[in-house]
Amino acid sequence: MLTLPEQLLLLALHDQKGTILSSASISIEYGLAGAVLTELALRQRAEIRDKKLVLIDTSSTGDEVLDEAITQIKSSAKLRKADYWVNKLTGKKMKIKQAMLERLVKKGILKIDEHRILWLFDSPHYPTRDFSEEKAIREQLRRLVLRGDEADTRTVVLMGLVNACGLTGEIFTKPERKEAKKRIKEIMQNDQIAKAVAETVAGVQASVVAVVFAGSAAGGAN
Repeated sequence: MLTLPEQLLLLALHDQKGTILSSASISIEYGLAGAVLTELALRQRAEIRDKKLVLIDTSSTGDEVLDEAITQIKSSAKLRKADYWVNKLTGKKMKIKQAMLERLVKKGILKIDEHRILWLFDSPHYPTRDFSEEKAIREQLRRLVLRGDEADTRTVVLMGLVNACGLTGEIFTKPERKEAKKRIKEIMQNDQIAKAVAETVAGVQASVVAVVFAGSAAGGAN
């Protein structure tokens, strides 16, 4: 089973080009950080209390990226809000995107394409090799939103992260988007997710949106 960061990145990649879709070019780094925090919440390692992210289990998860996130949060001198950690985990030390790309290559889902420009190697691209995982994820999200099918917690929170990163247009057709947007809002407000996880997920998603908006505003001012 893929982790939330792996699933989110897979949806944010152009299948043939192997590059990040333009719709996620700003949001993906923050979205992946949010996905890491959300994965910790789903594994009952962290939650939000009084608007602050709190670790509730610091033992190893067996996942290097998640364990590094736990280490960074644990080393903080004080409790901080989720948006701080969304920013912090996008730093060079974590390199979440690269770690997820390498995992997806090892799992045979992506392949590496050494892109050349004028006989020089550009950064590698990661086109899709096996489409079955992404197809299954897309179908689960579409059934959840358009048909109202019951879904597991991971599918629900992934839909929230996809929405927070501005990727809903990659899942739903243009005629579907208005109704999908309404349904996603309803889904994220109902009781499908356990309360403790729901609060953490909601906090992380709000932080991703806020951080992406701030980054976009700063870019526009330059």
